[in-house]
Amino acid sequence: MDPQRDGAALHEWLSRPRARAWDLVGASPERIREVFEAIERADDTDAWLVEEIVASDPEHPVRRGFVETYDPARSPLAEHWCVRDGDVGLHFFMVPAQDPVPGTSSAVMAAALRLLFSDPSVQRVVVEPDETNHAIRAVNRSAGFRELGPLELPEKTACLSVRERTAADAAPETSECTTASERPSAGTLTVDPASEEDPR
Repeated sequence: MDPQRDGAALHEWLSRPRARAWDLVGASPERIREVFEAIERADDTDAWLVEEIVASDPEHPVRRGFVETYDPARSPLAEHWCVRDGDVGLHFFMVPAQDPVPGTSSAVMAAALRLLFSDPSVQRVVVEPDETNHAIRAVNRSAGFRELGPLELPEKTACLSVRERTAADAAPETSECTTASERPSAGTLTVDPASEEDPR
């Protein structure tokens, strides 16, 4: 993700009440750009723009949201839960679609997991949605996350969930990524909902 290029879209998405979990409701474009510039500079977080391939116009993907990955050992989560080596945290935000495509959220989750497990050092993906966010919890469960139960964090009661690497997640032998910090950053995650069987 490029905070300069994508700043207007990020402000449109995150300054609205629906995005209150990101603590940027009502924020100025400059403030939101600063947040993502900080993510871009940091060595423990990455942000990925999510684009959907549209069958009628595959050359012009539609922006659907973004994915953020982070090192849970260097986040507030580590103060409340025992983080392991090989853990990676995941957040994602989906833009409300005018004509929702069934399977989009699950397609984004599947693509994010493929990205993360392409790094052989990643052994477990951690998510901590708000306990009351039943929609995203259902997406997580369908992607193989195991709910560990509620966890009191400073800003919310989270439903801590983990997805362990399986044999199906084996990293390609040609992968050159050896640590979480070596995964490509500031990229675009492109998804094709039609290729995913799991409905939203």
